[in-house]
Amino acid sequence: MLRRSGLFGVLLVASACTRVGPLYPPRPQLIASPPRTDTPPSRVPVHVRIANSAMRERLESALPPSGEAPYEVLHVTTKVTWVRRGSTVRTEANRVVVGLDFDTTVAIALGSVVVPFSVDIAAEPLLTADYALLLTRPTVTLRSSDSRLRFADAVGGVFARLEGMLREKVEAFRYDLGPMLDDATKALRDPMRFALGAGEGCAVADVLAVEAGPTLYVDGLEKDFVFTVAPKLTVPCTPRATPAKLPPLTNIAAPKTGVFELRIDAAARYDELEKASSMLFTNGRYAFSKKHPGLYLEKPEFYASKGSLVFKVHLGGEASTFSLPLDGDIFLTGKPAVHGGVLSFDDLEPTVETSNLFLQLGAASDGDRLRDEARKALTLDVGARARPALDELEKRASVTRPDGCAKLRLDRFDVVGVDVFDSYARVGTSLTGQLRVEAPCTTRP
Repeated sequence: MLRRSGLFGVLLVASACTRVGPLYPPRPQLIASPPRTDTPPSRVPVHVRIANSAMRERLESALPPSGEAPYEVLHVTTKVTWVRRGSTVRTEANRVVVGLDFDTTVAIALGSVVVPFSVDIAAEPLLTADYALLLTRPTVTLRSSDSRLRFADAVGGVFARLEGMLREKVEAFRYDLGPMLDDATKALRDPMRFALGAGEGCAVADVLAVEAGPTLYVDGLEKDFVFTVAPKLTVPCTPRATPAKLPPLTNIAAPKTGVFELRIDAAARYDELEKASSMLFTNGRYAFSKKHPGLYLEKPEFYASKGSLVFKVHLGGEASTFSLPLDGDIFLTGKPAVHGGVLSFDDLEPTVETSNLFLQLGAASDGDRLRDEARKALTLDVGARARPALDELEKRASVTRPDGCAKLRLDRFDVVGVDVFDSYARVGTSLTGQLRVEAPCTTRP
């Protein structure tokens, strides 16, 4: 083999061929086009829980703490005043029941007397298209065993006035879930930037639709929401408009619940991959050959050819055999493979022309070394590289507000496929996790 390769060297010198020309067809002329992800929309379930204590806190601030009602007895005007001293909230038969306890002062001829009484307000919860929880069709029941209060009611219609006032306040009650849901998904809808080699990428997800299922009554109100999102990741970052508000809510009968699986396609132009491949080069050059230490590689390029990725590098320097100067391009080609969260080029091989060059130089083993080093340099643990960005996403999506909180947990990140196009490559990834909103916020992870 060495004699044969030495003969090739002699023939090269004899023919005065002191430059190596291109050993593979040059990069094809391309029409500029931005990288496209074309990620199919994913459905992300979000579990929302509003405990009875959170409902009671909101209702206490919405209902009047005190009031009065005048009435007339024997042409003498007097009044009944009441002060709220406690409240409860419970769920019964698909209704929210608010219990209020009052101390009532009834004015009589010789002074006044304090009489306790209670009120139960039962209403049906309804979630509107703008994420407002309303209490509809309220019924008000007033109870008191004291005859003096019943007399005041019989004479002046005290109960009827109080019932009307409470019904009006309950019908005007509004528990706005929009801010909490907006905070829970804002981390997805806002662009998140991250470094990729010497380049920069952006991840963002648009919310296309929001659906809500039936209300469950378990120590409060629980609902399952489903967000239809269209995520995308581009390298480099592409400009986008300010994220819009959440779309109007649609109520459905049976939403998907539990863990979500979010498909995210990452699109990267080849010039950005060239920046990422710079890890193989020191000061712009890579001396790969032990037999020919004067040779070096530089100026890495990527492009696609018939579904394969072409790794092109410029070969320069001087071969030890007859001090032969080399100045040309060599090529390795292969198709990307996926192993869990790792993207690699297991079949990356020099082209026939490039392999022949190493044979001519008597450095076939260095050609194998170059292949192995290139495979290693182009092996990318996408899961490990994505982990800091996923941790940041968890942090951004886990929001605590005075009236509740949102919690995001991301469990698994995998590479599920890769496609090679003329001007960019697209890597398909899958992200699984859980997202929930609760009021009040608990210590559950």
